[in-house]
Amino acid sequence: MYEKKYKENTMIYPLRPIEYVFDKADFVHGKGLYLYDSNGKEYMDAISGLWNVSFGYGNEKINQAIIEQLKELQYVNLVCSSTVLNRNYSDRLISMLGEGFEKCLYVCSGSEAIEGAVKTARKYHRILGKPEKSKIVIFDISYHGTTYAAMSASGMDYEESINYGPTVPGFIRVKAPFILQDAPNSEERKREILEELHNTMKHADQIAAFLMEPVIGSAGIIPIPDWYISALKEYLEKDNILLICDEVATGFGRTGTMFHYMQMNIEPDILCIAKGIDNGTIPMGATIIGTKVMTTYQARHSHIEHFSTQMGNPMACAAAMEVLNFFDDNSLLEHINKIGNYLKSELKQKLFPLGIVREVRGMGLMIGIDLVDAAGMPLSLEKLFGVEGILRKSGLLVYPFSMDGQTGGISLFPAYCITKDDVDKMVSIIASKLKRYAKQNGIE
Repeated sequence: MYEKKYKENTMIYPLRPIEYVFDKADFVHGKGLYLYDSNGKEYMDAISGLWNVSFGYGNEKINQAIIEQLKELQYVNLVCSSTVLNRNYSDRLISMLGEGFEKCLYVCSGSEAIEGAVKTARKYHRILGKPEKSKIVIFDISYHGTTYAAMSASGMDYEESINYGPTVPGFIRVKAPFILQDAPNSEERKREILEELHNTMKHADQIAAFLMEPVIGSAGIIPIPDWYISALKEYLEKDNILLICDEVATGFGRTGTMFHYMQMNIEPDILCIAKGIDNGTIPMGATIIGTKVMTTYQARHSHIEHFSTQMGNPMACAAAMEVLNFFDDNSLLEHINKIGNYLKSELKQKLFPLGIVREVRGMGLMIGIDLVDAAGMPLSLEKLFGVEGILRKSGLLVYPFSMDGQTGGISLFPAYCITKDDVDKMVSIIASKLKRYAKQNGIE
């Protein structure tokens, strides 16, 4: 009786049809890459929870770190106190990032990390005597979270966010540099995108920061290309516009380096992290403040007003410290790149003959499969939920993406413990089910 009432009263993601949210059984156990429901059915989780269980379910080292910390101290009020663990973790993380970073601001989620970054960037210019530099430039298909500033900064959810208005003002949307690999008008599209960036940056006297995902996640696994970064970098340096990198999804090895900006010819002034930070165990995230920004605050004896009760929870920090231990040598990143390349290669080989697949893109273990209908148009969100449901019933969990008729498909974020045999199984399921779906829907 209680279980029935629980399901009736549980909020679900409103856009997803209920038949694709609740199966006949709930998940009760997880191990490595796999989840098991109360009927004993096995599922391969190809999306690591919600992109956050990067080191697999039931990771013994991470779990044990939490247990040991719980025996000692489960909470400390960081507003007026601290722990050695808090200081050691932030020092170690920043040392892995290099000389350009100064402080770690603990938060509890990616959304909170974005909130902290927006506040930090705006106040930075205010204490420099330029309060008019308050606007934040974002991509039109970006996603940064669901708290008010994070939601207001999310281009892809703009139509939904206005229903909660008034939203936080001061965000300027520009076209994301998304161009299909074989697009016939790619050079023309590139010029249009760069021209819009140029016209936007003419108002640099009003712009505080540029906020971006180095690989746009929720809209379809879209890496920001070098030609865009090169152009953007000039504007940022010339007009003292801060760069905020949202690495909530891409951080901690997901794309084959510790953080994705390390693959780009650019360094953020503020870095937002969460998700894989502690393997999805206890809510945790951080806003990492760069040296230039922090030096300005310190010189003017100013501070950043941003905290919440559970920030820097010692158990979360213990788990996060164990995550850093996995990166003590390069073997993990080597595995992510090697197995990620194999996954991408197998997907291309098995899926490209299917008319439903337009493109496979991404890097490391962050991959998007772009799907189209019989007319060559991106599959609608409703149809993508259908594809997701078919794969779920086959024991494979994936994540659908859809963006304004530009792209639609499914994304893969498997845990780092994935093996070659797991890849073969995953690709086999996707290929067979997409082939059948395409045939049933006349997609040649």
